[in-house]
Amino acid sequence: PRNDIFFNITASRMEEIRDKYHVEYSIPLNKKIITYLPTYRYNKNQRFLFSNLPKIFMEKLNELLCGHNAIVLEKVHYQDTGIDQGYNDNNRRIFNISGYNNIDTQELLLISDMLITDYSSCYLDYTLLNRPIVHFIYDYEKYMENDQGLYYKLHDIAAGDVVSDIKMLLESIDDNLTNVNARKKLRLSVRNTMMEYECGRSSEIIL
Repeated sequence: PRNDIFFNITASRMEEIRDKYHVEYSIPLNKKIITYLPTYRYNKNQRFLFSNLPKIFMEKLNELLCGHNAIVLEKVHYQDTGIDQGYNDNNRRIFNISGYNNIDTQELLLISDMLITDYSSCYLDYTLLNRPIVHFIYDYEKYMENDQGLYYKLHDIAAGDVVSDIKMLLESIDDNLTNVNARKKLRLSVRNTMMEYECGRSSEIIL
């Protein structure tokens, strides 16, 4: 049911959501939005945030975002609330919105031009919008051995690039923003395999 909104959204409703993010969370209008939604990790030391990037990579990311007129929104898993909240004051192109508890994740996905995640199943919902997806698995071995693990082999059901370091991540962001349809067939394949029953009428059918 939470995904019905993806099928029934109107242009005016989309504009309302963007305006809400602008007013309530100070998110700029008229910019491409790259949303980073990582999954929960037992080990807090393994968490990655764009706002904590080393200076050399932060400069490269800034240059990349400026070139594409884009910003990054990052929101940690709801179980991680209380850490790393608030946007980075030194970088007006990266916004950490983890501190807000009234954000509807599906609305956030709706206004996003690209999704970056790791092992979170939110990317499956996002395939319904057929927009670029990047899987950033910087801690894959540790996550598999010492954390929650996965139900599937990620490479078998990934809906976009699977990258493991910052350099590869920045290259993938650049490529996907430049060629938004480059992985279209892959996204549709995953959608048709994993989300085949989604039709925008889930609430009606259940009722």
